[in-house]
Parts: sequence; C-alpha cells; structure tokens
Amino acid sequence: MNEPDHNPTPQQLEDIVRQLDRRDVAHWLPEMKWGKPVYEYLKTALLSEEINVNQIQNVMIALFKLRFHGNSEEVLRLYMRFVDDDRLKVRSKAVRLAVSLARMHLDYPNHAAPLEPEDRARIEGALSRGVDAQTEGLARSILGGA
Repeated sequence: MNEPDHNPTPQQLEDIVRQLDRRDVAHWLPEMKWGKPVYEYLKTALLSEEINVNQIQNVMIALFKLRFHGNSEEVLRLYMRFVDDDRLKVRSKAVRLAVSLARMHLDYPNHAAPLEPEDRARIEGALSRGVDAQTEGLARSILGGA
C-alpha cells in the first residue's frame, strides 16, 4: 500500500481516537488513509487503559481494516488480549474479529492469521462466559470448521 504524503501530528492521531468514541460502528474515518502511523497509534491506544468501551470496539475494527500496515498475526494477538475481558461488548467484539481473521485464513492463508490451539480454547472460554448472539453463531460456525 502507498504511504501517505504527510505524517499526521500527535493531535491529529488523538483526534482519531476521539472520533472513535461512538456507539455505532466507525467503518472508516478519512484520517485512516494515513495508514501506518494511524495503525501504530491505534495499537498503542488499544493497550492503554485510557480509552472507553466504544473506543476499544472501534479501535479493534479500525485495526482490522488497517492490518496490512502491520500484520494479521499482530492484530490477532491484540484481539486475543481482550477475549477474556469482563465487559460483554469488548469480549464479543474481540471474539468476532479474532474468528473473522481465522475464517479469512482458511480462504487466504497469506493474508490472515490462523488460530492456535490455545486461542481456540480461550475463545471457547469466552463463549462459555457469554458473547452476543451474533458473535456466538459466527464463532461456533468457524470453530467447528477452522
């Protein structure tokens, strides 16, 4: 992918995270076109304890879309950090995105990350703890065939 013509300022990167503080899914923000710097900043933001549930969910989605600026394995590892989260919305989003990457791996092995046996066990644990119904259906269909 082509890198952007300019690097975003720290303020612009902080503004992206602020824009991701919404209940609805932020599918794409124009600023995400900056690519790698946004990807790197969002990874750091996700691991900080300074963002709320809405931001966590939307940052995870943004990282899914920007994963080619890093790698799918790295993004999967970030999701796996949240499959045990106490918050249903965060746990559900992490499971959904992790199994989506695993599903993509079945069709495009070079473009997505597989689930390791310990990942599968942790996702099964998350399903036992509870995730939203849509995520549970997706996860069970993928875990059964992945």
